[in-house]
Amino acid sequence: RFPPSSPLKPYPKKYSYGKEVIKFPDWNEPKAGVSQEQIPVKSVTMRPKCVLGCNKHSIAGWLREGTVPICCTSAAPSWTVQPQYKNIKLLELQKVLGLDSLEEVLDTKLVNSKHIFQNVYNVNKQGIVTLEDKSKELPHWILSAMKCLANWPSCSDLKQPTYSGFERDVFKTIVDYFGQTKEPLLTFHFFDVFVSVLGLLQNYSKAIEALQISCLLLPPENRKRLQLLVRMMARISFNKDLPPLSESVKTRTLVIQAFSRCILCSKDEMDLDELLAAKLVSFLMDNYQEILSVPSSLKSSIEEHVVHLQRVQV
Repeated sequence: RFPPSSPLKPYPKKYSYGKEVIKFPDWNEPKAGVSQEQIPVKSVTMRPKCVLGCNKHSIAGWLREGTVPICCTSAAPSWTVQPQYKNIKLLELQKVLGLDSLEEVLDTKLVNSKHIFQNVYNVNKQGIVTLEDKSKELPHWILSAMKCLANWPSCSDLKQPTYSGFERDVFKTIVDYFGQTKEPLLTFHFFDVFVSVLGLLQNYSKAIEALQISCLLLPPENRKRLQLLVRMMARISFNKDLPPLSESVKTRTLVIQAFSRCILCSKDEMDLDELLAAKLVSFLMDNYQEILSVPSSLKSSIEEHVVHLQRVQV
């Protein structure tokens, strides 16, 4: 529009900002025989302070979504996101158990940091884990049976009228289902960890902390089933409106005896006395709301660590 010699220049074009996001690197654990140096890691570069005002609360959102906005990337020194959950929780577990090394009770290489991440952030309003793979959910009929006993006498899911002894049949159905599982909910791999907690039961605060950490290490589907089962057990035990489930055994004792083995047992049946397993399950049932909740300190410690890494990588 203007001759080359004209002092007037075309108005510069305004480029639109992209909405692309950079995904976190894959947090799956390395395969056997693959060293850490051989694993390709996608680095993410971040500014110590975003011009758009991103702050600690934004970072908390990114962690939940597993992404970092493009607005917070630049040519600054690279910062690679690492699975901090695993490192922090294992150090805390070692400390609370009073061990020099976790090798005595756990093969830490088999602890999946992605499981911890999902157990922390993939939860509903009640704190129950939400599974990405819906095929691993409990069958609907088992959930209905568990809700029936947990909320007795309000069985909203039932379309058929009950009969005398109905609650005992429902209880037996639930016991049979969980009794057929190939592995206990606390898994064979973490057996020694939970047995180690038995020595802490006299110290209430330490036992709570140890169980809280240990349960975060579980696969999400195991943690969810444990949450639902233990909650049902607790409600049954304290429900005065529920008829006795046995003529000779108190309901609380019956519930603990019925589900102890599907919660904690060893491949070698001689490794754990049933009374000790019942003792741990009893403690878990009485304190399930605190033990199976996500500690707020974990979220804040991770988010503060991310902020710290932003500041130092300048």
